[in-house]
Amino acid sequence: MADSVKLVCIPPDMIPKVWPMVWEMVDRGYAEADELLPEDIEQSLLNKKMLLWVALQDGHACAAMTTTLYRGRSGLHMYLVACGGDRLLVWKHLMAEIEKYARAEGCVKIRAQGRRGWLRTLHGFSIDRVIFEKRL
Repeated sequence: MADSVKLVCIPPDMIPKVWPMVWEMVDRGYAEADELLPEDIEQSLLNKKMLLWVALQDGHACAAMTTTLYRGRSGLHMYLVACGGDRLLVWKHLMAEIEKYARAEGCVKIRAQGRRGWLRTLHGFSIDRVIFEKRL
């Protein structure tokens, strides 16, 4: 039931308590892309360079996402850095709350990077570019 799910933005002073419960969900996206290590993500959250969002259902985390804001040439952008969890159909509607936050912060754009499958879930998003990589 989507009604029993709520989104919480975790204050930086609560990161040490919450991070151990959600880091594996967030880390799946980073590991897939060969990006930041969990301890570096945690430091970015503690240093207020990223925000941690947690979807709670009946008091238990079913998903977690990190976001960051940065200035682009067109204005302030929100970047959906990593997201992981289960029961996607139960919490995907919460994306509207993150979009509302981004608008309130003055963002002109929300960006995300991930597997093409996310495009089906992120309503209103389109593919802007593809990242190419060559392993050496």
